[in-house]
Amino acid sequence: MLLIDENLKICGGLISTIIGEKQPSLSYSLELVSILKLLILIATDFVLLVLTYYLSRPLFFKMMAKNFEINKNATQKKRNVKRNKYLTFIHKEFIINLRTISVNYLVVYIIVPISIFLLNKLYQAMDTRELGNLLIYTFNVLLICLPLLSSNALVATYYSREGRAGYMKKSKPIFAAYPLIAKLFFNMLFSIPSVFVSVYAFGILNNISKTNMLIFALAILILHYAHMLWSAMLDIMNPQNEQYATTGEEVDNPNETKSTALAFVISIAYSLFAYKLLSESNLYTNGLTQGFLKLFIISCLLFIGISVLFIKRVKAYYYDMQGR
Repeated sequence: MLLIDENLKICGGLISTIIGEKQPSLSYSLELVSILKLLILIATDFVLLVLTYYLSRPLFFKMMAKNFEINKNATQKKRNVKRNKYLTFIHKEFIINLRTISVNYLVVYIIVPISIFLLNKLYQAMDTRELGNLLIYTFNVLLICLPLLSSNALVATYYSREGRAGYMKKSKPIFAAYPLIAKLFFNMLFSIPSVFVSVYAFGILNNISKTNMLIFALAILILHYAHMLWSAMLDIMNPQNEQYATTGEEVDNPNETKSTALAFVISIAYSLFAYKLLSESNLYTNGLTQGFLKLFIISCLLFIGISVLFIKRVKAYYYDMQGR
């Protein structure tokens, strides 16, 4: 009520300033005080109008003269650093991946170690025998390999996602395999901590020695790299650049399906090999170490074979076919 009363007083004051004071005869007359109030009000409005005009004028012209699309904030100029031609492509892809980091990879690289830790915590509370421990080892191999290898389905679209710009690799003054492999460097690098943390969680909760954990981690990592190269090779030999160039990101890419299917096949086959090799650990001295070493050798042979095939197909696609 007080607020309403104050507002009414203000309104009454403005009215009396314009039409005058109310007289006892119920008429209004402009007295000297009312005239002075009216003149002060008009003068104040005029001064405020002039100030607003002259203060906003330079700001208006400054805003109109500034080009927001071209002009940028002044930044300190950086010296142009000359890098090794091989490291240049790695540096470029690393910067691009940091700007457009894939959530799928981050989810896989974070979820896998957590899942392995929680699962083995559950197994640790169980009273298992020799067969139970062997099945635990096998299931851990499958659970680590399957999501890691399945994440490489995105690699099978890397080169096609560049659209028509992907054809520029043929004109670069360097062997085409280097920029192609450099595009995989980010995933290769960030998969290392995920694999080692997962294997460490598996090993520490199952009383596995550090030597065996290291061998097993390297075996999984090299297997992951082998499948990554194969997925990249699928995209090289069956490019979908035109589809991505015309339809955008949402493309039914057959290379993704092939990569995912192969990830399931390799993961299951590798787990069966692990079951067979680790089941023979009791037959030899340091049998568990020998089992992990054999898995490591299998991964290395697969990686070497796919790497040789990758190089040959890059030569065939980027050079031999171009010369015909």
